[in-house]
This record gives sequence, C-alpha cells and structure tokens, in this order.
Amino acid sequence: MANFGKYVRLLHSAEAVAEFQACFGLEKINKARPQEEDHAASEDEQQNGKLPVASSTKESSVHKRKHVDSQHLQNSTSSSFENDEMELDTTDNVIIKNKIWYYLFCFGAELGNKYFYLVFYPFFMWNFSAWLLRRAIYVWVVTMYLGQAAKELIKMPRPSCPPAIKMERRYETEYGMPSTHAMVGVLMPFTLLLSSIGRFEYPFLLGLIVAIFWTSIVVMSRMYLGMHSLLDVIAGITAGTLLMTMMFPFLNVIDDWVLNSKMAPLVILLLILVSTLVFPRDSKKWRETHADTLNITSISGGIAIGSWINTYIGMLVPYTGSLPYVLSLPSLLTIGVMLLRMVVGVPLLLLMDEILTFCIRNTMAKLLGVPLNKKTKRLALIELPHRFGAYFTMTVVCVTISPLTFQYLGLDPHGPYMDL
Repeated sequence: MANFGKYVRLLHSAEAVAEFQACFGLEKINKARPQEEDHAASEDEQQNGKLPVASSTKESSVHKRKHVDSQHLQNSTSSSFENDEMELDTTDNVIIKNKIWYYLFCFGAELGNKYFYLVFYPFFMWNFSAWLLRRAIYVWVVTMYLGQAAKELIKMPRPSCPPAIKMERRYETEYGMPSTHAMVGVLMPFTLLLSSIGRFEYPFLLGLIVAIFWTSIVVMSRMYLGMHSLLDVIAGITAGTLLMTMMFPFLNVIDDWVLNSKMAPLVILLLILVSTLVFPRDSKKWRETHADTLNITSISGGIAIGSWINTYIGMLVPYTGSLPYVLSLPSLLTIGVMLLRMVVGVPLLLLMDEILTFCIRNTMAKLLGVPLNKKTKRLALIELPHRFGAYFTMTVVCVTISPLTFQYLGLDPHGPYMDL
C-alpha cells in the first residue's frame, strides 16, 4: 500500500506537469531576475557618478500590478460560461518557446469545449449523418455526467501553480479527477469510428489515424495547459474507454427506443430533471461542473427529443438503401452548400441562445424580485431554467426547424430525409 500511495502521489504531482510543459516549450519567467538586473544597473550608475532612479516608485508600480493581477485571478475563478475564451495566466509570465505545440494543444483543448460542440454537432447532423451523431451523443451524456459527478465526489484538486503553469482559467473552480476532457477525447472519435463500421465504406486506417490523433491532442492538452495531472488523464482515459465499451452493444436499442417510443420525450425530460436534482453539489459554491453538466444533459435531451419529433412527423425515415454506404469526396457544389448551411444555421442558433438567455434570466429575476447581476445569475432558480431553457430549445430547433429552413432556402431540396 505504501508503494501504491507513492505511485499515486508521483502521477498526481504538479512537478511532473511542469516537466511535461517544459518539454513542449513552456517556461515561467523568474520574476526576481528583472529586479536583480535593475539593482546591478543602479550600482553601475553609481560607480559612473550618475544618480540612481528612486526605487520606491518602481516597487510601488510592481506592487500595484501584482495586486491587480491577483484580483483579476480571484475574479476569474467565479466566472462560468460568461467568459468562455481561453486566456494565458499572465500572472505567471509565461514564455512560449514553440508556437506549433501551443496552437496544436489549444486546438486540442477546444475539441472538448462548448464552442466546438456548437459547430461540430450541427455540421455533423446537417451535412453527414444524424444516425452516427446520436450514438455518440448517448455515450457522451452518460460518460460526461458520471465523470462530472465523480469530480465532485472525489474532490481531488488540480495541479498546484507553481510549479505547474496554468494556461486556462475557465475550469479553475472545478476539481480535477477524472479529466472529462480525456474521457470525451476517447469516446467521441472512437464511438463515431466503431459505429461507422458496416454502415459506411471508407479507408478504415485513415479513420483510425484521425481518431488516435484526436484523442492524443485532447489528452496531452490537459497537461500542457496545466489543468490536469497525469493521474487525472489516465483515470479519464480508463473511465471513458470502459463506459464506451459497456454502452456500445446497446446503442441500437437505445436509439430505436428514442425514435419510436411514445413515452420517450416524457422519460427524457424526467431524466434531465432527476439527474440535475441528484447531481452532487456543494451548496456553498457554484462550480463550472454544474453548468457544464446541465448544458450536456440539455443538449443531449434536445437532440433526442428533436429526433423523435422528426420521426413522428415523418421528416426522418429509416435508410432503405444497401449498406455499407460508399463515401466519396464531395463535389465543389456540395462543399459550397454545406458551408452555406453552416453560415445560415449557426448564427441563428447563436442569436437564439442570446435571446433565450436574456429573456429567461430577466423573467426569473423579476419573479424572484431580485436585481439581475453577476451574483444573482448564479442563483439556482435563475441559472437552472436559463441553462435548460436556452440549450434544450436551441438544440431542438437545430434538429427540427433548421432542416426545414434549409429546404425553404433551397439548401436541401429534398423532402423527408433518410436516417443514414
């Protein structure tokens, strides 16, 4: 047991994260170095008969800057999806020696974030295969929910800074074990890959290379950005692989029930409600974990119920052609139509998100009799309706209304579309 604890501490050490970051060209500037240089320069000036610059002003400005940086860092820990862009932790004074690794791992981190799904899910559904996407969504929602809940139960902190360099602020208030980025980095590409076997004909080796590359850059990005230890990442990969393996044999059964059961919409809504109520939560703090989890369950429920609606009204019919369907390179016209769908569809979804967020938050604030500000936005009776209402509605529209809009605009001239 002593050796086991030793290995756990080693895998979870922030020093190992810092060494990994250094291998890929991240370096923290020694803050004492500029002061030493200034002191040496002042001595030279004294020897040359020049009066040294008063150090009190310089020290005061340094103190103020550190105070402002500290306040900014504290404020950033209370932010949620309001500030969802990736930022450098400027208090660390980071030198990025290799821009290629930096941009590659930042891209890898985005493969598990909100705006990637906002683009990837609609693109996959509108332009390729809703059949494949639904299967990935079923695994995604179960895996992410259990992973997020595990963080709140295990309560293992993220790597300490220093010695690690934290390059991403949005998840600072979350616990670290397991890495849900690593979980989704495994399940998303490999669920799509494995589900496509027998359904589509394409170079399988190419698909396998893409899946491995996808998983690799997502997993490595978590240590590169200083957000997870090696132990967090290993736990995420293991948990994601196990859950995907356990669910995979039942995906066709789940999908058939979602599309054809009359009780599916009611059961799905109840599952979203119950899963939100029983999610482990520290009542004293609102963490990014809570917002993420409700977003995930709302998006997944919206895709499932939207697909049920399409089936019920006859817009989605089973594919009756021969399988496997042979994939070929799209023509320039097809690529143009695909891009136009995204240009039309995604801005409409973003606009709907903004409108719904504004309306739901202000309505709930008025009903509760409280002013709407940064603090009251975190109230459960404002946050939960906003998360569910905005993301669920936006996703249902993405699945049901958007295809009709494309038909009206001539971007999809067909009637009912095959569930390929």
